[in-house]
Amino acid sequence: MTQSKEEQCPICSKSFPVSQLYKHVNSCLDNQESKKSPSEEASEDTSGKAETPASKKRNTLSALGLKADTSSSSQKKAKKTETKKPSLTSKLLEQKRLQAEIRKRDKEIPLEEQFKAIAEDAMTQSRTQEKPLANDIEETKSQKESKFLQKAKEIKELKRQASIPLAHRLRPKSLDDFFGQEKLVGENGALRNIIQADIIPSFLLWGVPGIGKTSLARIIAKTTSCKFVELSGIDSNAKRLKEVFVQAENHKNLSGQRTILFLDEIHRFNKAVQDLLLPVIEKGTLTVIGATTENPSFNLNNALLSRMHTFVMEPLTVDSLIKILTRALFEVNRVRKNLYGLHYISLQKDAYHYIAELCMGDSRVALNILETINAYLSADKFKSTVNADDEQTKKQGVIKFYDRNGDSHYDIISAFHKSVRGSDPNAAMFYLVKMLSGGEDPLFIMRRMIVIASEDIGLRDSSCLPFAIAAKEALEFVGMPEGEIILAHCANKLALAPKSTKSYRALKPLRI
Repeated sequence: MTQSKEEQCPICSKSFPVSQLYKHVNSCLDNQESKKSPSEEASEDTSGKAETPASKKRNTLSALGLKADTSSSSQKKAKKTETKKPSLTSKLLEQKRLQAEIRKRDKEIPLEEQFKAIAEDAMTQSRTQEKPLANDIEETKSQKESKFLQKAKEIKELKRQASIPLAHRLRPKSLDDFFGQEKLVGENGALRNIIQADIIPSFLLWGVPGIGKTSLARIIAKTTSCKFVELSGIDSNAKRLKEVFVQAENHKNLSGQRTILFLDEIHRFNKAVQDLLLPVIEKGTLTVIGATTENPSFNLNNALLSRMHTFVMEPLTVDSLIKILTRALFEVNRVRKNLYGLHYISLQKDAYHYIAELCMGDSRVALNILETINAYLSADKFKSTVNADDEQTKKQGVIKFYDRNGDSHYDIISAFHKSVRGSDPNAAMFYLVKMLSGGEDPLFIMRRMIVIASEDIGLRDSSCLPFAIAAKEALEFVGMPEGEIILAHCANKLALAPKSTKSYRALKPLRI
């Protein structure tokens, strides 16, 4: 008989043609192998009696009377092992298996050992965290130390500045910071244009103390391209000057740079030392800048004056002094607050004006007064504002500046003479007291009043001349300080007397 055309698959019980049955059995066995559950695999592994897929396939094929194709199956296995990659499901199953093993192991490990292991893990984790934390702490500590050192340096610098007089601390560093002397260093001023052009001739700065002569010379030193040497007539001599001359000449020959020699208090050099400056100024070896408070016509050689320009510096105005005081008050408050922790102080407008008028154009005196105010208010922590009344009580008895050997000697006696000639007894008394408080010789004043009695009063009141001579004898007999009354008596008498210059005018045309 002919064999049936279809056969039933022993695995899935489906009917297939005989020609396709072998292929179907192989694919069916492969599908069944891939669909096998993990529990079945675990049971098969533990029992050890389960058949392998290859043996099962051989048994099935032998039951059907078919021969297994070992070559194709081995090729498929090799191909599967080469191409098959772990799927997501297999990874999850593997993770669950590992977690189950960990739980099983934890049940077997005692509780104390678990705690110990947890503690060790925590310690290792804390050590790893402590390293960056320690680094942060070290950085913070270094930052604090650097801030502390910076603060210490600032305090040290403030202490150093506080030990320096205020007038020296506030020396201007440029022409823009220089207050006063607008005719010389103001806009289109003679000295400003010379300094900006960097063509510095030899010149003299003549003026009263405290108006910026030395400060202006140091500004020139910083502004120009010349080498700067500063000497003082107080502690220098001819030997020191000759050394500077040689150094200046050598420096010019080597570098081509000129030297500016600043001589402060140049009037203190004698005539012989002043003559040493003549050849170096003529040759152009160096440029000489001199500063003096005395009249150059009386204290310097005419030959030296002819080789140097003379710039007259006027006393500072009230407005300039107020600007200087405002700047100085800011500096005083900065030191008070940052160094000593004291309150700020302020000056009322009338106090500014009073100090500016009191110092008579001398900025150094104004700054010294401000330092006195600062010292006074350092003990009084409850008052921070100063008015003019406070200053008047503090500065009672301030001596007006008067130099009996300088220009003020002649200026004040001339003002006294003009006051008497103008019949102004109040002005005459003012200048009389100014001369006496400055230490003027009372006999010098008395001799001038004898001249006034003859020159300015003369024939209008001939009794004034013998009166003045009698006052001189009384002054010599009584002496000072009671002699001040005699001087005031004579000055009032002459100021109130009628005036006539007929004798003086009659003599003047006959002089040859």
